Formats: sequence, structure tokens, C-alpha cells
Amino acid sequence: MKASYSWIREFVDIKMSPQKLGDALSMAGLSVASLEEIDGDFVYDIEVTSNRPDWLSIRGIAREVAAIAGAKLKKEAVRKTHRPKNRAQDRLSIRIDDKKGCSLYCGNLIVGVKVGPSPEWLKKRLLVLGLRPVNSVVDITNYCLMEYGQPLHAFDLDRIPQASLIVRRARSGEKIVLIDGLEKALSPQVLVIADSDRPIAAAGLMGGQATEVNAQTKNVLLESACFDPVTVRHGTRVLGVVSDSSYRFERGVDLVGVKEAMARATEMICELCNGTLVVSKQAGAGKAGNKRKITVSLKEVRDVLSIDISTLQAKGILEKLGFGTRLKAKDILEVIVPSFRKDVKIPEDLTEEIARIYGYDRIPLTAPSIKPFSFAASQTQLCEFRLKGLLAGMGLKEIITYSLGSDEDYRKTSLEVAADAYALENPLSQDYRILRTTVLPGLLAGVAFNINHNNKNGEVFEISRVYTKNNEEIRLGIALFGSRRAAWLKESCVYTLFDLKGILEALLDEFQVSAYVLKDASDWKFALVGTACHVLVNDQIIARFGQVSEEVKRNWGIKAKEDIFVAEVLVDILAASALSKKTFHGIATTPSIVRDISMLVPDSVSFSRIEELIGEKARGYVQRLALAERYQGIEVPKAHSGLTLSIEYSAGQRTLTDEEINPVHQRVLDSLSEELGLKLR
Repeated sequence: MKASYSWIREFVDIKMSPQKLGDALSMAGLSVASLEEIDGDFVYDIEVTSNRPDWLSIRGIAREVAAIAGAKLKKEAVRKTHRPKNRAQDRLSIRIDDKKGCSLYCGNLIVGVKVGPSPEWLKKRLLVLGLRPVNSVVDITNYCLMEYGQPLHAFDLDRIPQASLIVRRARSGEKIVLIDGLEKALSPQVLVIADSDRPIAAAGLMGGQATEVNAQTKNVLLESACFDPVTVRHGTRVLGVVSDSSYRFERGVDLVGVKEAMARATEMICELCNGTLVVSKQAGAGKAGNKRKITVSLKEVRDVLSIDISTLQAKGILEKLGFGTRLKAKDILEVIVPSFRKDVKIPEDLTEEIARIYGYDRIPLTAPSIKPFSFAASQTQLCEFRLKGLLAGMGLKEIITYSLGSDEDYRKTSLEVAADAYALENPLSQDYRILRTTVLPGLLAGVAFNINHNNKNGEVFEISRVYTKNNEEIRLGIALFGSRRAAWLKESCVYTLFDLKGILEALLDEFQVSAYVLKDASDWKFALVGTACHVLVNDQIIARFGQVSEEVKRNWGIKAKEDIFVAEVLVDILAASALSKKTFHGIATTPSIVRDISMLVPDSVSFSRIEELIGEKARGYVQRLALAERYQGIEVPKAHSGLTLSIEYSAGQRTLTDEEINPVHQRVLDSLSEELGLKLR
């Protein structure tokens, strides 16, 4: 935005030199990129941010200067132009078909206009700002554009059939020759001003050559309107046209300024071009809305800025910037936001206004006030931190996957997308459309990437948030694949489902979650049949694990023969079930008795049921129960397994004798045989 020093002084009595004024503007937020002397005047080139369209006018900048200098802003006196009583020439018709694209359209019919060169003062004012004088009417519209920031356009009324204007969308196939002489193909994305036959202007962008004002023009139709910023922006892209008008419409114009600029331009055309206003019409009412009221505490302003500013000073700054103020109570101001300040919405915005006009350079340097605070991590966060440490200590590597996925990821994993899952309406890619509801697809994608890049052995985990429309949870995902090699082993050991089960048991033991049960999860299509399992605490699923099915492996393009084992843990439930304090049990000082049991177990009997039964029959004596060996081979019938269990009996701090434990152990053997039908070997 270019602004003239002499033009600014017409609205504000300032004593500062052009150079000092430029520095003051920059300190107040209007970044002056350059100051140039042109034909005896000084011109500022000001970088205006997109949220301050009110600075795209001389009057808007003058308002800032008045506030900075503590001076009074002069208001230009616009003489009211009366319509004659004879309404014979009242033939102007305006209609808005696209009310979203245009909220207000004003038209003044001025007759008897004499178009010619502009006065020297007017041409000079435009030239110093880089605008080319055309003729008196066009120059006046450009003059008012710079003065008010409101784009205007003048039509030659005699070249508009029936003096009828329609604001509508362009139709496919329509074309227009703009005043720059270039023909443009229109589309429904472009808003146009049309007569009864054709488009005569691209709304908010540029007028058409067919109705432009020239030396032969006698009757002028002056336009002032409020066009939708997004609509104008679409038109700019479609037509490849950028103008001073589109630059302002894209940032939003002030509805109040629509009529003010119209009145100013009409007055100048009547004075400088001997015109007579005969008709003034408008379509649409605009949506100025209720004036926003913001309550601001001056005590908070002083605390934030560390300045001792009086109520009178703060009121004066805001009022000079165009805000209305009312003192509600001591140090409490009710501020009425003017229509041209759409960027001011909260009290902090007003604090910023006071600060920049008061002067950032006047704010004293003070040591920051450091208030002590305590950060207390939640139970779930503490659980998350501990899990990462435990898993890393077991040799697992943490991975991080994307929070967004696709429907295809869920299909490949044999999972269904939850009905309450979040889905982006306008994703950058269909591969990243759904906000994850489980960590399994992302975890499996990471495993597939590693295996397919010849890293066929690994153990990884991820702790991440998952989301639904009703909830947000933290999940732990664990994956084991291929083989592991221990330093003391000569050969690597292939991962099995029991390795994964052992990791989960170790985690549950660490959090002292002892009352858990394992339950078959045959409905989990993700896992190989017979391997899927739920871990339940108080009838709540706390985890699930299993071996990845061959179908899922094929879906992910995993061609390796190695098995993949995956688990998912609900960290929130784990944290809620964990004991906050650990209980120390003394080391046994007396020997225990170990007995082994070998038996033939059908696949229909779960190991957890065996554990439960042994614990029930040997209550108070079982210190440890472990699976010593599992065998499936030629001598074992189909759908059976040979299991060897090792049971360690103990009586706490007293010595346990064979005579005491023999009947207990026999009771265990009998119950396994009679109640579960197991064949002892």
C-alpha cells in the first residue's frame, strides 16, 4: 500500500517529518518498506498484513497516524447530493441473483457528465502513488479507492440495454473483453455484473471494455458494492486477473465504507464533471451484524505490558483508533469494535492495540516473573513411561507410525473401520483419511516394511493414541517376528506365541495385575485360528494377542515364511488396574518341594483352565507353576499336546514335608484326570 505524506496531512495535523513518521508507523506495526520523494511529495510503501484491510486506504493510515501522534482525525465533509423531484429518468434496475457472492450493491445514475482530463492536482495525486490517469470519471473512482479503500466502477449507462444490472454467476461458454483489452473465457466460478444480454464486468476484478467510460460518455452509472472475498479469489485464479480492486475485495471491505465512498465519488463527479445525480438505488442490505462488545480489564493490560497506563490514556488510544468505549467499573472498559476492525475479537487483541500505540519502545525491560508450578503426571502417563522403559529393557525397539490410515489398511488387516471413527472430509491422500482406532494396521505396516527390506528378524513396540468420536485412548502395540539371538546361545531361537505371552505376563506382573484370565478370541479374524487370545481383568479386556494369519500376511505383501506375533494392550485399563504401591514379600528361608506332571491335553482345554484348577485344589501351597515342556509329534494324537508342568510347593516360613504335600499333589492329579479328562503320563 502506497500512501502520500501530503495526503495524510489533509486528515491529520502532524508536526513530524516524513522520516520520523515512517519510523513511528513501523514501530506501531505498519512496516514501512521504503520512503521515496516523488515530485515534491513523500511516498510510503507500507507492507500491509492480510488481517488489516483497513490499512489499504489513506483514511485508514491517517487514523493510525492520529492515534500515534495523539492528534485529532479530521473528517472529510461530503455534501449531500439531493435527487430532483422529477423522477422521469428513474429507469435503473439492479438485481442480485447470487446473494452469497454479493451482499450489497449500490448504483448511482449521474447524467449530463462531461468527461475530460482531470485537474492537475488530481492527476498528480494519482501519479505519485503509481496510478495512471485515464479521464476525469475513472480518475475519481481511483482517487476514492485510495482514499477510502473501497473499489468503485463507472459504467457508460447508454451502452447498457434497458439500464438493467444483474449480479450473477457466469454461464459456461460466456466470454468478456476486459478494459485491458484481453478476452477471457468465463465459468460459473466467476461472479459477473451483467445486463439483460451479456456480462459487462468481472465482479470485484475489472470492468468490461464494452461499457467503459470514454470521452463520449454522457450518463454514468457508478457502482459501489461488497463482494464475497472467497468468490473474488476464485475469479482471480480462473481469469488470471489481479487488480487494486481484487486485492481489497479478497481481504474484505467495510460495509459502512461502501456508501461513504459512493457519496464521496458522486460528489466529486458532480463537481468536477458537471454531472447531476438523478437515481440512487441498492440491492441487498449487507450483513454488518451487531457491533461486537468486548470487556477488557485495564489491570490485566498493565500486568501483561508491565506499564503504568491510566484509564484516560487507554480510552484515548482506543477512541482515536475508532473504537467506542464505556467505563463499566473501575479499570473495566466496555469496548465497541468498529465494523472495519474484523480482526479484533478478544480482550488480548485490545491489549495489543494499546501496546503498539503506546509504543513498544516505551515498555520497560523487566525480569520475567517466574511462578513456580508443579507438573503431576496422570496415572496413565506414568504407566506409559514405565512401559517404555520395561519394553526397552527387554530388548524391544520403539517405532512410531502414522496416526492416519486408509480403509484399505483395515481391510488388509482383516479389521473393520469403527462406525465412530473420524474421517477427514478433504484428505491430502486417500492413504491418510482415517484417524486410527487401533495401532495394529500401522504396526503391521512397519513390520511388513522391515521384512520386505530383508530385515526379517525383530521385536518392536509402539505406544500411541487412538481416537473415536466418543473417546481417546492410549494403546500399546507389540510385534515379534523371525528369530532372536541371545549372546549365550550358539543358534538363534525362533519366536513363538509363548514369547509374546511371556512379555505380556511380565508387564502384568510388573504392574501387580495378578487377577487376570485368558480367554479364547476366536472372533478375531486378524489372528491365526487357535492362537487369538483375550486377557481380561474384572471382565474387561486389557489386552489381546495372537499369531498373524497367513491371509493378512499376503494382504500386506509379506512373503517371508517366518511367523509374526502381535499384541495390543489398552494402557488406560492397565493403569487403572495396576497397584500404585509394591508389596515386598520376604525371601523364603525354608526349602520348597518341586513336583512335575506330564499329561496329554486336548486342544479344547486351555492352559489357563489347568492353572486355575491347580491353584484351586492346592490353595495356599503353590508358589510357582511353570510349563516345562510342550510336545507335539508322532506319539501324540491329533489335536492334542503333551505338556510337562513344574509345580513348586511351599509353606512360607516353615518347612514343608512330603507327608503334608503328598495328599495335596494327589488331589491335583485326580482333579486334572476327573474334572478335565486329561490323561496322565
